[in-house]
Amino acid sequence: MSRQHQQQPTEQEYGRTERYPERTGQEQMGQQPMGQQRGGQPEKGTHRTAAASFDDHLTTELRIALEDFHEVTGVAGWCAKECTAAGPELSTCARVCEDVADLAELNERLIARDSMFGPDVASTFVTVANEALAELERFQHHPQIAETMATIERTTNSCREVLRLVGRDTPSGQMARGDRTSARGGQMDARGSRMHAPGGRGQTGTGQQF
Repeated sequence: MSRQHQQQPTEQEYGRTERYPERTGQEQMGQQPMGQQRGGQPEKGTHRTAAASFDDHLTTELRIALEDFHEVTGVAGWCAKECTAAGPELSTCARVCEDVADLAELNERLIARDSMFGPDVASTFVTVANEALAELERFQHHPQIAETMATIERTTNSCREVLRLVGRDTPSGQMARGDRTSARGGQMDARGSRMHAPGGRGQTGTGQQF
């Protein structure tokens, strides 16, 4: 993260203000900036200040999404272990939860370093999360799975909100579980019949960042 903060952005990105103010007159004149010792080494607390500056410039929506991604990483990872210990019946659920946890962790890392690919991976998370919810729904009578589903739903909603704010549509044909029809007949249960448009995969980055 410290490497990212060494680069001064030239414009506002994704609801953030510029990370650094204009250079002061003292710095332009070559005088020693505050918080730095004579030997050129930053004083203790400089890195904490940079981290605090980054955190201060996160939008509210992005901060919520970051927290939700962190939470679902832990909850889904825990659920995967619980399902594995429960036996073969929940082996598929264990793999699904591992996938959700790994993808959520990746999103968390990309947001933290302000990656230009953040929106693409966040959009992928929405797709995977909805597929995961459809798979886990059959086993929601297990407490650990029910808790994980609730966390996935909350994270998906906050992720959708961030994507909406940056002008990115959520994957077509996907919707939150609360919006899905209660009738199972309205869903495509056969994996082969699920629509995956070839053009929907591997979308190139648009230059947008969170």
